[in-house]
Amino acid sequence: MAYLQENYVEVLASYPMEKWKPLLDFIEILESRSTNDEEEQISVTRFYESDLLRQFLDVVHHKTPIMIVFDWVNWQKGKDFIHNLNSDLSALSIPDLCKIITLLVRADRFNGGLLQSALDKGLVLKLLLEIKKKIVQN
Repeated sequence: MAYLQENYVEVLASYPMEKWKPLLDFIEILESRSTNDEEEQISVTRFYESDLLRQFLDVVHHKTPIMIVFDWVNWQKGKDFIHNLNSDLSALSIPDLCKIITLLVRADRFNGGLLQSALDKGLVLKLLLEIKKKIVQN
């Protein structure tokens, strides 16, 4: 697994647009899934991971590595955003948005299904759209 170290702010800021592309392309996948009129059957393994979740994990760990090493267990700000789907994410920086994704991924190891739920409820899409908005602004 690829994790950013203590200089994650600088590392993320140095990513060229093509490095962000796999993560931003995932927005289209999530949007097409959420606008599908038919009841979608998700193939879930005994580990509660859908193919969509596995694809997302591949993107954030390998294609656009945004996983950050930090004390996610005690990061109350991130937990507050996760528990309130109506949170305004516009005040958060790209590194903070990536930290929320990291929190979801890491916490899912102890609370199986958390990340899948965040995908299903649109939280991951909301985070990715905010990242895209901030990247395009720069």
